[in-house]
Amino acid sequence: MSILFSNAVLWPLLALVAVPLLLHLFARTKPPVYRFSSVEFILKIIRSTLRMKRPQDWILLAIRTLLFTSLLLVFLRPLFFSQRRLAGMFQAKNVVVMVDATASMAYVDGAQTRFAAACAEASEILAGLSNRDTANVVWLDSAPRAVFPEMGANIAYLRDSLRRASVTSQAGNIQEAFDLSVRLLAGAEGKRELCIISDFQRTAWEDISLTPPEEVDVVKVPVGTAEAGNAAVTDIQFHPSLPLLGEEVTAFCEVHNYAAQPCGRTLFLQIGESRRSQQVVIPAWSRTTAVFRHRFNTPGTFIVTAALDEDTFPGDDRRWTCIPVLEFMRTGILASDKETADAWRRALEALGWARIEALARADLDGELPYDILMLAGWDGASRPNLKKKLLQGATIVCSPAGGISPSDATLSEPTTAP
Repeated sequence: MSILFSNAVLWPLLALVAVPLLLHLFARTKPPVYRFSSVEFILKIIRSTLRMKRPQDWILLAIRTLLFTSLLLVFLRPLFFSQRRLAGMFQAKNVVVMVDATASMAYVDGAQTRFAAACAEASEILAGLSNRDTANVVWLDSAPRAVFPEMGANIAYLRDSLRRASVTSQAGNIQEAFDLSVRLLAGAEGKRELCIISDFQRTAWEDISLTPPEEVDVVKVPVGTAEAGNAAVTDIQFHPSLPLLGEEVTAFCEVHNYAAQPCGRTLFLQIGESRRSQQVVIPAWSRTTAVFRHRFNTPGTFIVTAALDEDTFPGDDRRWTCIPVLEFMRTGILASDKETADAWRRALEALGWARIEALARADLDGELPYDILMLAGWDGASRPNLKKKLLQGATIVCSPAGGISPSDATLSEPTTAP
């Protein structure tokens, strides 16, 4: 069984294993000498007592030494390898530490995140290397990268990069990070070791099969093995999506529970300067929707924030969106059928919230910067451009020209926006 000590810098402390033996030797006392007329019976008693006491002394010494050695190994933190290719104490070695920097590592265990614990573990492993060894750090995220382009001896810089690193909000490409680590070790001379530090989240790692080359030893160091419960704000929707000034808007905020137990949370919604809250109860492995209502008194684009009271994984506790509030709706009317177009115009002018502009048939192939399009006497022209506008959220009202059936005038069949 091969061993790598994470805290090899504490090797000199192994000398303390001799402390129990020294205490045992110094604690041995010489019995006092008393003069008797005959000491034959006393000598017999002493010999009998020593025969019984010597085995007890050796057992006690062994127990003391074992306990003291165990205490030292706690600080040295040995990592065991199943093969016998690990570099020895006086041999140079090449070590790549692959540190998981994906979103799950932002989970807080106790007083620190899993990512902070992983960086501390990596720093301890690097601290145990000698000036003959080379090392590198590979970050496991969506685009894995190494600190050095190749193996290097500047251990202090690697440890400093670990202190300055931050966790990402991305998923990780495990296979690419592993392949990069193996490529870095491929050109190194001497013993080659790969240490993977991660929370080994089941959903990310269960289908991953890593097969290292025969000459590379791999050890996995888990951090944060506790079950990570989490709730997240997953969506914000508004109805209507393009409200008018003074119109009441309903906000639907979806909250998801990624844990095996139900949870109760406080959801906050902030729209401009307005802030309100609502208590939500989310079933296990399920979701719920909180409903808020708001009325805008000024036009413009407003930033909306939905946020949960923070849990142990704060990365998904907050979501943002924008909602435009219109003072009026820009309406374009195509008047191929003048009678119908005039009727529409009179009706819209009576409502007061529409700004009406006339459209020519050639304008239908242009940009169409309108919230509402009303096509009186439409002959089916510019269908692709109108479908694109419909998919962008505009309202289109069509009155087909003579000879155009309603089915030929529809724009609602499934399409893909260009």
